[in-house]
Amino acid sequence: PHHILISGDNPILIGSLAFAKSIINDLKITLYWPDTLANLTNRITELTPLVDLLATYSKASVDVFKELGFRNSIWVPFAGDVEFFTREGEEIFGQTFLYDCSFIGGWRPERELVLESIIKSMPGIKLKIVGPLWSKRIHNKALLKYIDDKPRFGKDMGDFIRSSRINLNIIDDTNFPAANMRFFEIPAAGGLQLSSSCPELEDEYIEGKHIFYFYSIDQAIEKIYFILNNPVKVEHIRRESHIFTKEQHHYMERMNRILR
Repeated sequence: PHHILISGDNPILIGSLAFAKSIINDLKITLYWPDTLANLTNRITELTPLVDLLATYSKASVDVFKELGFRNSIWVPFAGDVEFFTREGEEIFGQTFLYDCSFIGGWRPERELVLESIIKSMPGIKLKIVGPLWSKRIHNKALLKYIDDKPRFGKDMGDFIRSSRINLNIIDDTNFPAANMRFFEIPAAGGLQLSSSCPELEDEYIEGKHIFYFYSIDQAIEKIYFILNNPVKVEHIRRESHIFTKEQHHYMERMNRILR
């Protein structure tokens, strides 16, 4: 091969890469880091001498990787894959919504706190929560009636995103200030996103044009009220965000950054 791409904390032996380098003169090795630095392990950092390019999903981690010895480190955030979430010939706009607001993703304490506040402030809201561990780890049992532990993948996940007027994205605290994968998956699938603060992408995905952001739980509830009461305005934002993601924030663009 001319290029080896390693993604995440996979068990790659440094000896295997050293051997490949020894017999292929023009071999380029790229490591893509798609996770919080809290999960970085020694078996990744020991690859430093052999990695030609370190690409990280978080801009804030670039300088840290350089300090660790990955001299050529760049920011390559996640992206959206429209085809992964839609069926060929499917109309993704204009459908009937089943839910006012939904969340898809694993349980986290900060996520439960937001969702708990929503049902307290808006007891009549049609809410749906999908993702692993919610039923087992949840503290507020009042949320149980909104939970579906059945996972959604691919086009089924896209269908679920499109079934809700508002798709909440409560980014893990350990991901801050970067965007998670859901940040791009929601617009790629054709959903309207209400995301917690995401400083690294807020100059790209503009408030009121592509997305809505909240910086406190009270503001999240205010934004939900606004979105539900302005269906025409937010429908335009939903479409703009989908087109923007499809045209500028797709995985081919990301791969071009890595392979250039």
